[in-house]
Amino acid sequence: MYSVLYISHNISLYVHTLKSLDLTLNLLKALCKFFNTIAF
Repeated sequence: MYSVLYISHNISLYVHTLKSLDLTLNLLKALCKFFNTIAF
């Protein structure tokens, strides 16, 4: 039982990390587009 809880906790942490990475990437892309519109 403990191992199942531990695994599900790790999975939720993993998913949370993936989501925040995705958000960070989207922010970086948006910033790049923003700077490109200023530059050109």
